[in-house]
Amino acid sequence: MQIQLYYDRLLALAHAAGRAGEVPVAALLLRPAADGFDLVAEAANSIVCRRDPTAHAEMRVIRMAARRIGSERLPGTLLLSTLEPCLMCTGAIVLARIAAVHFFARTGTGIGITEILTADTLPRLNHRPAWLQIEEYSTQAQETLQSFFADRRGK
Repeated sequence: MQIQLYYDRLLALAHAAGRAGEVPVAALLLRPAADGFDLVAEAANSIVCRRDPTAHAEMRVIRMAARRIGSERLPGTLLLSTLEPCLMCTGAIVLARIAAVHFFARTGTGIGITEILTADTLPRLNHRPAWLQIEEYSTQAQETLQSFFADRRGK
């Protein structure tokens, strides 16, 4: 399956999470295959419904993938997210040895993967995944998040 279709699936999952009252963030974990990628796991934020502050989409997808693959290490995999992974999720990505992360919208908080995994921060890490912001989906993801929070403030 082409990666573009996974990007579209990611946005659909994020929208569904928003309709359910969760912050509209979704993640997928892919494994390379002969014809592109295989979907290992997908999840959206479920912090509110689970009453679990660690139930970020990225954390959930890492947990699911580790169970499905049968290992706490996920080398060679690609994590896709609608939002730049936070400090907690970046830590889990490093520990799981995920090879790369693609995300749409930046957090703007100063504690996302782009700030955490610079050459100057945490110099003793033994694993640093590559990361890439997917610019063509950035606006859509950002607008989804802004709309969600504007609706919440309006209530």
